[in-house]
Amino acid sequence: MISIVDFAEKYSAAWDNLVLNKSANGTLFHTRHFLSYHNEEAFLDRSIMLFRGDQLVSVLAVAELENGSFFSHPGTSCGGPVIHRDHFKVSEMIEIFAAIDEKYRKSLGMRICEDSLIDQSNALLLYHFASNLSVHIEISSYKELNAPDLVGSIYRSSTRSAVRAVFRQHDRFKIAETVNEYSNFYAILKENLGKHNVSPTHTRDEFLSLKNLLNEDQKLVICLEKDGTIACGVWIIRASPTAWHAQYIAKNYDTEIAGVVEAALIKCMEIARDLNARNFSLGISTEDQGARLNLGLISFKEKLGCKLQNRYLLLPKA
Repeated sequence: MISIVDFAEKYSAAWDNLVLNKSANGTLFHTRHFLSYHNEEAFLDRSIMLFRGDQLVSVLAVAELENGSFFSHPGTSCGGPVIHRDHFKVSEMIEIFAAIDEKYRKSLGMRICEDSLIDQSNALLLYHFASNLSVHIEISSYKELNAPDLVGSIYRSSTRSAVRAVFRQHDRFKIAETVNEYSNFYAILKENLGKHNVSPTHTRDEFLSLKNLLNEDQKLVICLEKDGTIACGVWIIRASPTAWHAQYIAKNYDTEIAGVVEAALIKCMEIARDLNARNFSLGISTEDQGARLNLGLISFKEKLGCKLQNRYLLLPKA
């Protein structure tokens, strides 16, 4: 028998312990630690914890939207129920899903994270909740890190040559440490995205807050020009013990270093692999809830030797 307890701040440690240490499908993005960078007034929290007897078997981060529906969760790119690995069994998961359906009256939308980020597949979760919701398919890319030579595993020969040249001639990569380095990178990122009339997901202050909050679970990898200015940078997050994710990529368009973005990503992959990661996520290449494919973006990831996978956005039917 599944019982439900509404989340309260006093349960944060137990919640994060389940997600990070005991779950089959949890990521950093599911934790209260990650969600805590948001202003408490930003969302009307309706998160729950699910118990079998006195054992916590699942957690679900949820916010109530202005129209009265629910979403898991507007403040993160990975939502849906996170389940204890010992209870990641068909019969038990179906019982957990049924309790969630009853709690939210089958009006709970969610974005289900890619399987490359987690230990077990979310296939049953998708099957169950998709029956009552509108399914939007997004295309995501990831790189497996098992190749002994990550540069050699790059799909396109011209890209391989350019990356080797960067490492041979311009290898001034470092992991950023100072607030000034993070701020300078953010300025470049904002300028890059401004060319497409969009803004970063996070404000500068939020970005710096996340730097401090995530600590060793994030790294900003930058390549410097000879004068010390940033030629390129990639901000990565440890999504799980086995996967890192590239959240932001930015290039100073005044740089004359050809292939610097590709080289920076390979450098990030090497760092992730050295930290025992199996996969490196480069995120989605679709827009408007999966309705449009950004061909240039997905082709850029393809030439690095990335594989494709689906990410699913489930929304209440109109």
